[in-house]
Amino acid sequence: MEELKACSRCKVLKSATLDNFGFNKQRNKLKPHCKECGRKASRERYSNNRDEICLYDRINARERYKDPIKRARKQVRMRNWFAANPEKREEYAKSKKIRAASNKNPLTQEWVQILLKDPCFYCGNSCESIDHVTPVSRNGTDDVTNIMGVCKECNSSKKDKNLFEFLIAKQKEYLTVFKGDKYVD
Repeated sequence: MEELKACSRCKVLKSATLDNFGFNKQRNKLKPHCKECGRKASRERYSNNRDEICLYDRINARERYKDPIKRARKQVRMRNWFAANPEKREEYAKSKKIRAASNKNPLTQEWVQILLKDPCFYCGNSCESIDHVTPVSRNGTDDVTNIMGVCKECNSSKKDKNLFEFLIAKQKEYLTVFKGDKYVD
């Protein structure tokens, strides 16, 4: 017969398995509360202390990888994983671009998917990445109105210029190559 256990928080009887209860390694037994209640409490704790947790995580991440040996080990682990999983790496890179551009807005995620299917805004080549009209480094947002699909070459040549600065620079570059109807070397 299956052993039952009552959750200490919700008081519901559930089968005493690792599917329903977490495992406490220090005490070498199942935790007193079910996984569902644990997740709920964790989300609640995070929402109440979000700023402190994020600050703590940022400080710890910086400290953790200041040590060059730890940083090198992480880079080796990442390189090995990427070499062993090329299709997952591609998928990861795409999802990272989408997450970065979407700012957790489902409407923006759909918009990014549409933009990646369109041609490059600047040159018409196939679209490979997302670019900000006003760069994030200049207080641009990840809003739908501030992103567009571009190829990698145009994105890297734009750097941190806003749309208008980039187009003016592109026009000046174009005018130095063509004078009227004649091609100039």
